Amino acid sequence: MNQKTPWLLYIGLVALGAIGSLVAYQFLQRSPSDPNLTQSPTATLGETMPIAPTESESLLCESANYRAELMADGSQVLISFEEKSGGGMLFNAPTSVSGATADQRTYQFQGETTTTVTVYASGECEMRVVSGSTGQTTVQETGHLRTESSIMPLPEQPQQDTRTYDDGYKDGYDDGYKNGQNFRRYNTGNNPDAAFGGGAMTQNSQYNRGYKDGFYTGFKDGYGHDRPSPTATPTATPTATVLPEEPNQDDLSMTCSGSIQDSVDFTAYFTRESGFSRIELRPVTSDRTITSYLSYDGKNDEGYGIWRGSVAQMAEVVLIHLSTEAAQRGDQVSVGYDGRWGRATCR
Repeated sequence: MNQKTPWLLYIGLVALGAIGSLVAYQFLQRSPSDPNLTQSPTATLGETMPIAPTESESLLCESANYRAELMADGSQVLISFEEKSGGGMLFNAPTSVSGATADQRTYQFQGETTTTVTVYASGECEMRVVSGSTGQTTVQETGHLRTESSIMPLPEQPQQDTRTYDDGYKDGYDDGYKNGQNFRRYNTGNNPDAAFGGGAMTQNSQYNRGYKDGFYTGFKDGYGHDRPSPTATPTATPTATVLPEEPNQDDLSMTCSGSIQDSVDFTAYFTRESGFSRIELRPVTSDRTITSYLSYDGKNDEGYGIWRGSVAQMAEVVLIHLSTEAAQRGDQVSVGYDGRWGRATCR
């Protein structure tokens, strides 16, 4: 064999090695976006749920038996909580926030009971209700989280809604009775205002009035007060007492309508049986009517009768009868709500 052959083989191997190194270098220098390269697909993370409501989107925590809704009102988060079979237990109550992380947040309302809703970005949620008097947990359920538009238009009603006051009263009584039973069962307190919320919202004002009256009567009966009995003798209750300080011995019945700083319209109701026991508040920026039941609270230094109530156990409602005599048409009342005041003449 020619002596040059080993040298030629050696040179050939070196050349092949150099070419291989150059190819490898060029391969490693290519950009990951080079279309000539095949890349492994990037793993897609599972979708996460928001843990805070917005002005346009509320959060709903729903289990088999309960439903909680978290709504944003400016910087405040409000909670509504209900049992599916029995109606509302809280309506638009303000919450405090605790335990906030990127993956979870806890919203809590503390009144006669403490209602807590914890939401998780994973789409799960927990609801818990604890009695303020006994410390006993009355509700504890895990549910699923979803979002819902906070812009809720009034449901469309038939062109001819022929339902009567009596129809509304019957429907309202049934709903109120169930709510009263639930409020007593869960020790939420004798608070028909919180249970009623906005009540029946239809275009039929006659039906709405009947529903509201029936609801409050039903709630009282369901809660365990003044249950109707054909042989029972009428008795006075804390919310329907004829007080000697506010005599009303005739069959007088009147309303007192006015406005609180052009932001809330109100109508106070006076009857022989209960005096100034009820007031309806209608914020001008809302279609809702809020009803507060009042109780007599004595007289001020001027000798004027004072009646007090609340809205959802939070905002105080005060009515002052601006007279030292028995109530009569033409009298004026001063009404305070949420720190603001207005006046009305009774008719």
